[in-house]
Amino acid sequence: MHIYALASTQRKRYDLRNMPRFQIVRRIVRDHGYQYEAIWVEGRGSDGERIRKRFRTEEAARTWKGLREIEALNEHSEFHPVVTKLTESRLQKPRNAFRRRGTRYSLTSAIEFFLKHYCEPDVVLSLEEAAEEFLKAKAGQIRDRSRLQLKSTITQFKEFSENCHIHEVTQQMVEHFLRSLRAKDGNTPAAKQTWNNYRADLHNFFAWCANPQRRWISINPASDIPKQKTGRDIPQALSVGEARELMGYVAGYKGGFLTKYFALALFAGLRTGGGGELRKLARHADRSKLIDLNNGVIHVRPEDIQNPRLQTNHSQG
Repeated sequence: MHIYALASTQRKRYDLRNMPRFQIVRRIVRDHGYQYEAIWVEGRGSDGERIRKRFRTEEAARTWKGLREIEALNEHSEFHPVVTKLTESRLQKPRNAFRRRGTRYSLTSAIEFFLKHYCEPDVVLSLEEAAEEFLKAKAGQIRDRSRLQLKSTITQFKEFSENCHIHEVTQQMVEHFLRSLRAKDGNTPAAKQTWNNYRADLHNFFAWCANPQRRWISINPASDIPKQKTGRDIPQALSVGEARELMGYVAGYKGGFLTKYFALALFAGLRTGGGGELRKLARHADRSKLIDLNNGVIHVRPEDIQNPRLQTNHSQG
């Protein structure tokens, strides 16, 4: 058993006159014709109140007396004597943890969170090693363009975090990285949609690493990072002159082989790209039924619309 002095947050005046004083006293007790020795601790507290307590053994009496004296020292001293079985080296760790936690969390809540969420990783990998496996697994599952964007995002984060181990990444690190993103001028913070895109890429990556098949990390550090509210602007329409100029250029480009494609995109409001309605129509098994050339009508199913909330036009002609 060890006794150590722990620093208090407030200094109190040490006054010996107010310190309680106790002594162990042995007395012969006569009770119902029997006679035996009893051990007492007697004295007065700091408020002058008389204290008298009986014990069966001297060891118990000395323990109680010592604890009361320590309590008294704690009230009058900058340092708190503590009776503990921990050695000085073991006490140093909780002192450091108490100092590092700051004022946001209690030490108990921090320990409970750690015990609930932390899991020793089965495999220890750097960010670069984990990213290599992730991108290898995504090959063939997503478009090459999407895979390149994922690689770019993860590479930037790897450089930002100095290629630490994947299980050492924290939510705070991811947030600091997102806040460090800048627009093309290098000074203005990146747009809200950029924040959301980078966050989505990192969330995808960390979710894959946290999969039970791998367990390279115990929790996804990007899960609790909120998305930025971007709002939805009304799409801008080309003027008649701009539309005429665009179609004139397309008609003269390589024999005009893209004329019908641009006409559908421009006049029917069908979106291009991998998730757009044009591509879905082109690949649909019953596209001859959806594209009615006799009546000049294109049918777009609700499940094929890229964004139902903004898709308001229909085509005929």
